[in-house]
Amino acid sequence: MTSSSQFFSRPGEPTLRLTLHLPPETPAGAVLLTHGYAEHSGRYDEVVAALTGRGLAVATHDLRGHG
Repeated sequence: MTSSSQFFSRPGEPTLRLTLHLPPETPAGAVLLTHGYAEHSGRYDEVVAALTGRGLAVATHDLRGHG
């Protein structure tokens, strides 16, 4: 699995992170994984590993005020 993050920011707003996790082969599909209340995307690393292990690309992000 390879992962790369991008950060988005606007003046006066919190910076938001989006991370794309890719399997070693061409992805068979894609999943957008959104965390729950009072969580962050890093809590789902095992889920991301399982999904990319099945050939899926996974995008995770941290909601405003989280992460």
